[in-house]
Amino acid sequence: MDYLITWLSRLIEPAALVAWVLVVVAFRLRRNYHNRPEYRAVMALLLVYLVVASPLGANILVGFLEHRPESADACAAISEYAPIVVLAGGVTGMVSPASELTTLKESTYRRVIEGVHLASSHPGATLVLSGGGGESLKEAYVMRVLAVALGFPRERITTEDRSTTTFQNGVEVARILRQRKKNEIRLVTSAMHMPRAAAVFRNQGFTVCPMPADEKWVQPMLADVLVPHVSALQKSTDALHEMVGYVWYFAAGRL
Repeated sequence: MDYLITWLSRLIEPAALVAWVLVVVAFRLRRNYHNRPEYRAVMALLLVYLVVASPLGANILVGFLEHRPESADACAAISEYAPIVVLAGGVTGMVSPASELTTLKESTYRRVIEGVHLASSHPGATLVLSGGGGESLKEAYVMRVLAVALGFPRERITTEDRSTTTFQNGVEVARILRQRKKNEIRLVTSAMHMPRAAAVFRNQGFTVCPMPADEKWVQPMLADVLVPHVSALQKSTDALHEMVGYVWYFAAGRL
């Protein structure tokens, strides 16, 4: 009964109401204008909306990025001492008087937790936290606060606070690690972001072992697959952002 109530409530949420409006407009146009461009345009808009706003379409887009095959050989050949690079996932800009950790977005939390867990199992590896976003507080420094709060030793942490894009992450981390004569890394970032990020670091000359965190793909329930939902719309937005970013980086020679 609880699931039924939840499912019915989704049918009247704003994301679903947009689809209902498009269905009503398409139905009214079909009665008298089914061969007109207006009808075809509304139907095309409805189909596109269902792709990006439904759990089925959103998870197809997310899965395309998160389930891309990576070579197992790259990770098998990585040294125990290879640095573990964690990329920032953004800040909110809001600082609580109680803690600067409130500025970190959820994706950054997940990445740092994964990076600390990974680094804890490789005692000889340095944890490199990369991110220059933020105004009064740089992402990399707040990430370090979180890592230390999780019990990771401060002396094993290196911060990089100049970068504000994925490409700059690669350039600035490469600048630091080349000085240490390191040419292989374990890379931690969100699973959707991994294809673009790993390609950037490979282009900088690194052997990369991808260690994705913050996976968004889920198996949608049959009753929900075509019901538009705001979380699905957010997933599609993030996935399309990564796809466009990958194409742009490829065209600009950054991959």
